[in-house]
Amino acid sequence: MLARRWHPAVSHQLLLLFRENACTFYGTSIPPFLEHLTSHLNAVCDDATAAKDEFIRELVQRVPSNEKIAGEIYRVASRFAIVSF
Repeated sequence: MLARRWHPAVSHQLLLLFRENACTFYGTSIPPFLEHLTSHLNAVCDDATAAKDEFIRELVQRVPSNEKIAGEIYRVASRFAIVSF
């Protein structure tokens, strides 16, 4: 954990601040996010597809040309691309 590398007093204050903010703002951003997502669903899907395709294209470029990429690599890459989007 990054906070453990800091001075104990600073890390304790930071953790208290995280706790306070998590209790204060927990769940407040999901309604606007879902509203935006549903009202722009086609654009979000297009952006996600483009990001996934770019991620896989970059992955394929890193594999030596004499090696074949197995199908499961594409499936895992697709899932990672969507999560990172």
